[in-house]
Amino acid sequence: MATKTELEQQVTELQAQLAAAQSAPEKAPRLPGFADRVWLPKNIDQVVTNEDGTTWTPVKHGTTKNGSRYIEFSAQVAYKDDEGKRTFSKVRIPLKAWNEQCDQIMSLIQDDNRLVDITANFLPDTWKYEGKDYSRDFWLISSVDPFKRPTKSQDDSNS
Repeated sequence: MATKTELEQQVTELQAQLAAAQSAPEKAPRLPGFADRVWLPKNIDQVVTNEDGTTWTPVKHGTTKNGSRYIEFSAQVAYKDDEGKRTFSKVRIPLKAWNEQCDQIMSLIQDDNRLVDITANFLPDTWKYEGKDYSRDFWLISSVDPFKRPTKSQDDSNS
């Protein structure tokens, strides 16, 4: 049989567990999502030269020390209004893909099949390097689906 002290300790532990369970949210918080049709970059090794002669690379890709493959680029979304006028977003959305999605995106760029439907989740990316903390906000690509544009012969047959 348990002593009074042991029972009191068990009650205290159970009360702490109950308080922790009651303070936790019912569901994990959802990060905002993004789903849209975008153009992938023209090529993965593109270098852009500004008017003042400075250069920069719009696509970053490579392999991390632990062997994970990644690709980073920015995309600008657009939509057509009721009058058919195309409007582009003023903000470029920073996108990042890892491993399988990275390989798929690089393959689509190399095959010049660059118009895609993507879904992505907002994910603040944080890491430590040489004792310093770094962070950058990205939209982590979770799926890529190439958009099949109708060919000229398909357009004529639909008329």
